Amino acid sequence: MNILKNIAFGFSLAIGLVSCGEDFFESTVEIDIPEHEPGLAVSAILTKQDTANSVYISKSLGILSPDQYEVISDATVLLDADHNNPVSFIYDANEEEYYANQMAGFLEAGPEYSMIVEHPVYGRAVAKGTLPNAAKILSLTYEPNGTIDEDGFEADEITVEIEDPAGEANYYYFQAIKRIRFFNGIDTSYITEPLYGLASRDPLVQRGYNSGDYEGMPMISDNTFQGKSYTLRLFTYDEVNPGDEIIFQCFSVNKDRFDYLASLQAYYINQDNPFSEPVNVISNFEGGVGIFALQNLTEMVVKL
Repeated sequence: MNILKNIAFGFSLAIGLVSCGEDFFESTVEIDIPEHEPGLAVSAILTKQDTANSVYISKSLGILSPDQYEVISDATVLLDADHNNPVSFIYDANEEEYYANQMAGFLEAGPEYSMIVEHPVYGRAVAKGTLPNAAKILSLTYEPNGTIDEDGFEADEITVEIEDPAGEANYYYFQAIKRIRFFNGIDTSYITEPLYGLASRDPLVQRGYNSGDYEGMPMISDNTFQGKSYTLRLFTYDEVNPGDEIIFQCFSVNKDRFDYLASLQAYYINQDNPFSEPVNVISNFEGGVGIFALQNLTEMVVKL
């Protein structure tokens, strides 16, 4: 009988607490968000094999700002290597980016490079980085319906073996381009387009942001195969036909680039999830925000 009385008392207490008011399960906390001071926001991803690398610069915005991004067109942009003949970037109004056309042969593995951006209103932003050595692609195969995904569905398999440079920590991300051949009876022409949905069941593979693919792109560090060769197996659902070619790309990137892509992917995956923790996207600029990264590209082509 005492047990029943205790249960009845607890039930009555619970009802009483719930009926105390609509604010019992909720509360309002006012947060005084500090005013955002606009600064430089820079995206400078430079690839050794590109002869005309580009830099995008805008004004940074506060988290609750209703303004649109404003492109900055009157900044001074320099790429300096050990204070030796810096390369100047010139603004292109049509593309709304800064370009340097004298980049051929400038980027080399080893020296420390500084990306320097200066503006009369928004100040000075500087980031530093080194170019990693390129990995070597030893072999590449493409097998239609050659594997299955995590759910057991058939997918095309890409198997690539890379040789990791010794003596340094290396980071990679991978992309593939489908080159489609057209022959009209007289001439041959080609159309290229990204190979979407490139993924892997390899537990070492992470996902990095890719603007054209929600799932991101495969990335891996050499923590477990430093200085050795590694065979990576990937798969795709994209339709590839006999006669098409696959241009497989292995980007060797510095750690800032690797961490930036991983954090940006996590940000987009979590941004609409009210139960996930906020993700801070990696930035390596002092005096501003954004990413300065250097990368080396190795390619191999396989024909179906």
